[in-house]
Amino acid sequence: MEGFAKDLIVRKRETAIDEKNRIILGASTYAEKGDKLAILLSKDKTFLKVFRRELIETEIKRLLELGKVAKTLEEQEYVEQNLALYKDSVVALPKVDAQRRLSIPKEVVEELKLQGHVYVVGAFDSVEIYPSREAYEATLKQKKLK
Repeated sequence: MEGFAKDLIVRKRETAIDEKNRIILGASTYAEKGDKLAILLSKDKTFLKVFRRELIETEIKRLLELGKVAKTLEEQEYVEQNLALYKDSVVALPKVDAQRRLSIPKEVVEELKLQGHVYVVGAFDSVEIYPSREAYEATLKQKKLK
């Protein structure tokens, strides 16, 4: 496997978001020019998750195949709910540029209030992008309360 997230990513750092809504993916993500990524909006719409597009496409294909053989209403609902999650959360399918930058759609930048600096967290096979370190810490706190 080449490029983005070819190995485990576990790192946190603050990085700038430029006037063209691009952030630099660090070397720890193994991002390379041309890597095809998928940007997803979190369920609670407070941060972004970035995966290799291949992972998302594989999971969608798996769900579609599962839907074809679903025998019970419960199995069909499971497939439909999970497909809906992808449909509702994918906000962009960008490629990494030569400087390891990732472009984020303007409307997403505005919705999440990404400006100046963002907090980037490597999370195994993906990267999470938060408006700030404080936003990341608040999300962690919420997860621990559940």
